[in-house]
Amino acid sequence: MNDGDLAPGEVPLPEDEVYPIAEYYGLALLDEGEHEGSYSNLDDPNIDPAEARLLNRLGKQCSLEVPINLDGHIWGIIYATRARGEDAFTDRDLDFARSVAAQVAAGIAQGAHTRRLQELAWLDPLTGLASRRALDERLDTLVDEHVARNRAITVVICDVNGLKRVNDEHGHEAGDHLLRQAAEMISVIAGELPGCLAGRLGGDEFCLLVPDLPAEQVVDAVRRLVELATSLPGAAGLACGVASTHDQVGGIDTTVTCSGWPTRRSTAPNARVSRCPLSPAGRYPRRLPRR
Repeated sequence: MNDGDLAPGEVPLPEDEVYPIAEYYGLALLDEGEHEGSYSNLDDPNIDPAEARLLNRLGKQCSLEVPINLDGHIWGIIYATRARGEDAFTDRDLDFARSVAAQVAAGIAQGAHTRRLQELAWLDPLTGLASRRALDERLDTLVDEHVARNRAITVVICDVNGLKRVNDEHGHEAGDHLLRQAAEMISVIAGELPGCLAGRLGGDEFCLLVPDLPAEQVVDAVRRLVELATSLPGAAGLACGVASTHDQVGGIDTTVTCSGWPTRRSTAPNARVSRCPLSPAGRYPRRLPRR
């Protein structure tokens, strides 16, 4: 980013302005951690030739550069110049620039910390899908838009069958692996549904929020998901339920045989779609179900 008295050809937000470290002695020293900044002047006979060429090209007399250090690494560089006839940079200017760089680094670190906290709030740490909070917030928005302009909403709830059995027989690490595999399959199917948000409600429950699409299209995707989930190791696949604000669809024939289970649990439950009617007060639930 360039600011201040720009030279001809310089722009505030250049797209392809590159300064190879190997060509600039001062940048190389910064990159190697040899010093914490320096200043140069065309009147100095020992000036780095590459720096002299740059100053001449910019129509400047002197320059100052200090690193922006973040977590022990150089995140960026503050580079300042002054024109001919202006005061040359001094140690006092260098100290001031270092203070500015430290403040910039602190701001960047705070922003990164805030982003990490937001990721923890909006992403499920185990699967990388949306968190329950993110799902609730999205559902709030969709319900408002449905009430205001009759926007269609389809909700899919999925349970991973057999998670408790996997946890009991193989340990929670195996159970977590099973959940991550299920999440990957759900993510693939969610990618086929424009506007879909896929997330984990908690435990073995997942959810997809799908706006605008016909329920039949969502049902077809859920059918593929249930069939895909039969390959989940050590589990009896997924049980899925679908509800729509607009469309009413019959049962989905997703009966599949899952090896390793007693006969009474040898089929994955059918996923069904039903119309989700407005309550007498004309409002929908604002939170997804908890168990």
